[in-house]
Amino acid sequence: MGHLAGGRDRVPVLSIFGRSQGRRRDWNPVLVRELRQRFRGARAFLVLTAMLVVVAAVGGTTVAGLSSRGGFGGVGADVGSTLVIAVGSAQRLLVWLLAPALTATSISGEMERRSWDLLLATPLSGYRIVAGKLGSAMAFVALLLFAGLPVMSLGFVFGGVAPWRIALTWFDAFATGLSGATLGLFFSMLTRSSSRALVASYLTLLIVGSVRSCGSMLVIGVLSAFGTLQSANMDLYQTLGVSLFGNLLPLGISFGLFLATANMVRSTRSAVRGPVGGVGA
Repeated sequence: MGHLAGGRDRVPVLSIFGRSQGRRRDWNPVLVRELRQRFRGARAFLVLTAMLVVVAAVGGTTVAGLSSRGGFGGVGADVGSTLVIAVGSAQRLLVWLLAPALTATSISGEMERRSWDLLLATPLSGYRIVAGKLGSAMAFVALLLFAGLPVMSLGFVFGGVAPWRIALTWFDAFATGLSGATLGLFFSMLTRSSSRALVASYLTLLIVGSVRSCGSMLVIGVLSAFGTLQSANMDLYQTLGVSLFGNLLPLGISFGLFLATANMVRSTRSAVRGPVGGVGA
């Protein structure tokens, strides 16, 4: 905890991830500590390996299955498009299961280890504490998703896959991970129990996922009812309808939960430290 207790000019209140000072950049000390702890052991690399094995198995099974049946009329564009959908769905499901577990113990674990009050006693603001813990989890989620890109990019070999399709699929999985991570962090602070935070996060994700799916189908239905969808643009509109609406909801929820969690940390910090002149909350 020693590196967390910097002076006020060294830990700026308004910067949540870090800021440049001359040629040197002062990173959020919570982010640095969480990243070191996350990648110090073998668990992170075991999770990464397991996810790559699952994604590769899904991709290989998809290609093999379609090729054995002629790829819906021939190995080609259908195989590439189906491969991207299958791998993207697998990544989204794995991230959906993993993201809440990455943050559900972030704050409650600090409380159980009796180090939460020490963290609150530092000059770090509530926003920087929450941003550091959330940034560490999302850095790991981004690593997992980037590691699966080579498998998804095999769709280019078969053709029929545009770069924007892969980009939207990746962003869709990242938004899913962000909503799960912020939910885990929010309930970790709210319930102050790792087990209760996990259960509440998964239940909330089920509700959000149902609303997200219904909303995406509604967008596509409205476009179809007005005759906007045509055969040449069907794939584009379906992808945009699912990705844009499906991601706006998780991103909005994530932003609101981030602010709510930071405010709860700020209130707790003020109660623990009391009014301290010259130090921002």
